[in-house]
Amino acid sequence: MPKPIPYADRAAVNRATRIVADVYQIFRPLIFHPHRGGPGVAMARQLSQYLAHTSGQVPIARLARIYRRHMSTITFAVSKVEDLRDDPEFDALVTTLEEKFNAVA
Repeated sequence: MPKPIPYADRAAVNRATRIVADVYQIFRPLIFHPHRGGPGVAMARQLSQYLAHTSGQVPIARLARIYRRHMSTITFAVSKVEDLRDDPEFDALVTTLEEKFNAVA
């Protein structure tokens, strides 16, 4: 039986998904849906995974369990967001998300 996911990790994921869902104006449970969803939902999911991992310091393995995805999928999402930060507009968006995440904590 797998170990329970620590409360702090669940709280970080909830905070990240709440912030991203508000910015993208999507129904929050869609981020956890087992199917990809449209491009907006997929990007919101990737951003919430990135935010939970980088700002919330949730390990990739735990994110994979919470989001019900393979660890390589979470790693890909984090890498993709990091690559997209080369675009100044996208970087500004991610910086805003990080500030909101850290302000809530």
